Amino acid sequence: MITKKKIKDLSEIRAEHCVSIYIPTYRAGHNQEDLLRAKNAIQKAKVKLEERGLSSKEADRFLRPALQLLKDDTFWLRLSDGLALFISENTYERFILPHDVPSFTWVGKKFYLRHLLPAVSGQQRFFLLALSQNELRFFEGNKHQITPVIIEDLVPANLEEGLNIDELGNQLQAHSGNGQNSIFHGHDLGADHKLKRLESYLRMIDAGLMEMLHDEQAPLLIAAVDYLVPIYREISGYAYISDIHISGNPENDDPVLLHEKAWNVLSNFQQNRLDELKDRYQNLLHDRRASSEPSNVVRAAEQGKVETLFAAKEKRLFGTFYPEEQAIAWDERKEDLLERAALKTFLQGGQVFQLSAEALPDTQSPVSAIMRF
Repeated sequence: MITKKKIKDLSEIRAEHCVSIYIPTYRAGHNQEDLLRAKNAIQKAKVKLEERGLSSKEADRFLRPALQLLKDDTFWLRLSDGLALFISENTYERFILPHDVPSFTWVGKKFYLRHLLPAVSGQQRFFLLALSQNELRFFEGNKHQITPVIIEDLVPANLEEGLNIDELGNQLQAHSGNGQNSIFHGHDLGADHKLKRLESYLRMIDAGLMEMLHDEQAPLLIAAVDYLVPIYREISGYAYISDIHISGNPENDDPVLLHEKAWNVLSNFQQNRLDELKDRYQNLLHDRRASSEPSNVVRAAEQGKVETLFAAKEKRLFGTFYPEEQAIAWDERKEDLLERAALKTFLQGGQVFQLSAEALPDTQSPVSAIMRF
């Protein structure tokens, strides 16, 4: 599983040779084509290692984990939209990715990680909390699939015995006149008591989930009867709960149906959110709270000033950043400063959107940013 911590750990690795390989793959039926792409990418890595002074045998030995993967017939039958491999002297990681990636091979003294970010940032990934009286379920999903997450050791299994949430919901809605957009307060002792028990239960759920979600940024979608959703939103410590939810008791919905409902809701929501951010970028340009000048964006990312970064996923900006002078020297032989800016922004809590060049807020630049201040 790719997490923010995993990306941070990989970003801190330094070695003489760090190989990063990204391969676009098919979900099914094209395993021979995927294998050929992988072989070609590994061969490119070998050439780059030889250019850095390794002999052919040394390069093969270094790339042994990737070469052995080529022989695993079962692995190539269960891919998704992309594959990433990371190899150094003491590290080997592989990730099946639920999003498209460019075909790209990099060898340097650190790993190239920005093409992992969509899997973590919420562009393709989401969480789903299914709340009902008799069970509590949690899922991680993306455009193509949804996977149950084991949370029994983190949260209570169901509502306390004797707390009828359907009855409580009727009472609260009767008093408020609105079951969806308010935090409810009952007007009789019975309702107040049940509401306090419900809030206590939801706080236990949130406390348990936050042990897992504390450094996540993917949207959390709630499936529940309407009146539960604003109560949970109010008490939750998770900053990325979706403004929209799946209405109704999810108890009898299987994962396939929940995935269908969730993606129908989120796909429109995410596109609208991106459009709103692009509009915000345009509105902030005159206040110098936004920029598409690469040097300004790279420096701002280094200083933790970037709130939202838009990067062309197929573009790179090579150079060296000098922290003490806050200076940049552009040089095709050096690191990709677009990758550096994306990673800095992500690890410092900013949003990163990797888009096609024509989908950026400023199509004349490979990078644009909204600043925090």
